[in-house]
Amino acid sequence: MVYSEEATFLDSSFFVGAFLGERLIGFVKLTADETCTQANLMNIISMLEHRDKAPTNALLAQSVRSCAERGISRLVYQSFPYGKKTWDGLMQFKQVNGFQRVELPRYYVPLTPWGRIAFRLGMHHQLVHHLPESILDRLRTMRNAYYNRKSLVAKESA
Repeated sequence: MVYSEEATFLDSSFFVGAFLGERLIGFVKLTADETCTQANLMNIISMLEHRDKAPTNALLAQSVRSCAERGISRLVYQSFPYGKKTWDGLMQFKQVNGFQRVELPRYYVPLTPWGRIAFRLGMHHQLVHHLPESILDRLRTMRNAYYNRKSLVAKESA
């Protein structure tokens, strides 16, 4: 399952693993651009049961070293804020680990009359940008509860 999810851009990707003895407890997938001046952090996963050992921090530190060894000067951790989401733990994690928010201009140009209508209706934005923050908070709470239950069931069956 992990291979099928991580099998994109393999020719320009490299992986960093966090091990506890012989056991893989986390990994990060980094994908370099064509000029090898920038790497995108495509995925970073660590086992929750080993959170006390800070494998995610170790993975980020090694990712920076791996980029430096390859002559890659920029490491990108995708969006700093996600949508209208207020300050959260992920943004704090990014900031504490030295990532900075960089604003890039985006331009949307409607190419057809239907495109003009869609643009005026705001359809170039994701659905979540149209929902109030209070609803988004409730949806996030429900998602977290779902994953917590799913994790509990997995632990009980193991």
